Amino acid sequence: MISPQLYRLLEECYPIGSIQNVDALTGGESNQVFRLHCDKSAFALRISHSTNTAASLAYEHRLLQFMSQRVPEVPPPIVTHDGSTYLQHDGLLITLFPFMPGRMLDDENEAECMMAAQMFARLQRVGLEYPNLSPRPNKPRFCELDWENNRWWRWNEVENLLFHRADAFLETVSDPDKRALTERIFAKRTFIAQEREVLRDWVAMLRDSGRPLLFAPTHCDYWCNNILVNNSEISAVVDWDGCKAEWLFYALGRATWDFGKNKRQHRLDYQKAVRFLQAYQAAGGPVPSTEFDLLVPVMRCVCIIEVLDGLQAATEVGLNDHALHHLLALENLQNIRLIV
Repeated sequence: MISPQLYRLLEECYPIGSIQNVDALTGGESNQVFRLHCDKSAFALRISHSTNTAASLAYEHRLLQFMSQRVPEVPPPIVTHDGSTYLQHDGLLITLFPFMPGRMLDDENEAECMMAAQMFARLQRVGLEYPNLSPRPNKPRFCELDWENNRWWRWNEVENLLFHRADAFLETVSDPDKRALTERIFAKRTFIAQEREVLRDWVAMLRDSGRPLLFAPTHCDYWCNNILVNNSEISAVVDWDGCKAEWLFYALGRATWDFGKNKRQHRLDYQKAVRFLQAYQAAGGPVPSTEFDLLVPVMRCVCIIEVLDGLQAATEVGLNDHALHHLLALENLQNIRLIV
């Protein structure tokens, strides 16, 4: 679970008393997350992925401290005896948070989705009050994404797989269902390459257009697994690992996709997305409707990023339903326009 050395370090550095036991928590994708049962209370321990840096974590913690003073559903990092908000252990960064009660939000529950929209409006309004718009270290903005090489893919390798090594790769896939899935994805190779170029150029054009767009620190991974519900109310918004100063429409587009998609049919549920945006607007969400034309292109960007990420990892873990879902969704989003 966690080492005896880390046990001792936590007890020495934080005002938590003795640690009684530790449970692993679900939901952490890139980080390890645990619940600590201590003498004084319960806490959530996050062990950051090795790619995180101290400067990037400090940025996140400063924002969380600001947000939590205005939105109590945002848990702030616990401060150590010497005033720090994190520790380093075995080359990894350690953060302790108050344990927030609740279960993950149910994105099939209409009332909970509307609460999520209202909470996101509130978070983005508060984000606009944050005085520091500097970039977050190690977390490039959406408009700065390198579409050739980044943390998710290296295009020359993906392109080589799609157009030159597809047959050889298929020979390594023995499971009939996985082989059929892989063939479906490879059959769309030209579409994938074209969409990467189209969306890359769209982002560049928007970046250089001079169009005035709201910009502030925001949660950039706002979906059901990062929202806790307790007693029919949102009790916490967690996992701010991806937060940064960003175009607010970008974060709103991601959230609208996550709360508005029909996962079984690989498409946007138009009416559900509209209801989410209407609830966001009614709660004072700051992104104006004049920027809503940008939301579907953001959704397409999310999908192509997931597809390319899956293709990059294919030689190690194979292709899966996640990549196919986003590829089919990408096709289905081509002619959608959101009008609210």
